[in-house]
Amino acid sequence: MLLSVVMSAYNAEKYIKESIDSVLNQSFTDFEFIIINDGSTDSTEAILATYRDGRIIIINQENAGVAKSRNKAISIAKGKYIAILDADDIALPTRFNIQLAYLEINKEYIMIGSNAMIIDEEGNLLYTSDLHTDAEYLRAQLPVNNFFNSSVLFKKDIFLSVGGYDTTIPNHIEDLLLWIKFSEVGKITNLKDALIKYRLSSNSLTNKSPAGFKTQRELVHKIINNQPLSTIEIDNLIDKNKLSPKTRKSLYHLRLANIYLTKNSNQKLAFKNIFKSICINPFNYLILKQILLLIRNAIKSLNI
Repeated sequence: MLLSVVMSAYNAEKYIKESIDSVLNQSFTDFEFIIINDGSTDSTEAILATYRDGRIIIINQENAGVAKSRNKAISIAKGKYIAILDADDIALPTRFNIQLAYLEINKEYIMIGSNAMIIDEEGNLLYTSDLHTDAEYLRAQLPVNNFFNSSVLFKKDIFLSVGGYDTTIPNHIEDLLLWIKFSEVGKITNLKDALIKYRLSSNSLTNKSPAGFKTQRELVHKIINNQPLSTIEIDNLIDKNKLSPKTRKSLYHLRLANIYLTKNSNQKLAFKNIFKSICINPFNYLILKQILLLIRNAIKSLNI
């Protein structure tokens, strides 16, 4: 078999049907589709049970985290290549055809990603990314992450040879650490095409606090330099990202505001999202600080 598609899902009821359907409707059809229901407590399992497509393999398990779930799925995958898709993102119809053709021709590459159409929670297009495509540049930029996880397709044998996803820190930096390991044994790159829709949402694990991002960068450097991590350091990163639902929602609207200011040139929608962020969480110092920065940048752009 040429391709195995892997999806790990946790409480993904809102978007998972759209994500699964985008895989089943690919122009390339000869694949297996392994879906790990990672201990969901919502209706994810019931939604999965409605599918009767013979290509789908569903595994229901207790919550183990995304890294362990993907490692489990890939360990049983039969494909030469592995395609990843998160349960809230969408694969555009020709994604697999284009990526497989590239890797089959360009044997020196072991992983490719792609650009993405960035959408909000409702599926509205925010902008289309313009990621670098030069392999040497991408390698030199690591540990800066220039890949969308849901866009990557890689060789299974190389994945196994480098030890798979790192499970040191549950639900954090496993993707980035894998790209680093891949870059040490072969070429990795992005295709210019936008082959996925990448969804920004308030529940995204990328909605970290500034302190969380800083701690994450520090731990990545320690891991890639083979320095041991203490339990305190790991707990510290996890604790700094335990944001309340209200804070996550407020940060989400700040992200949208920033995008409308810097990517989409829509100041009306930028200020609308700033206002929403304030209404959701008006007394959080972190939120207020970022709001003031956004407003200052918005005023500068108006030449006031």
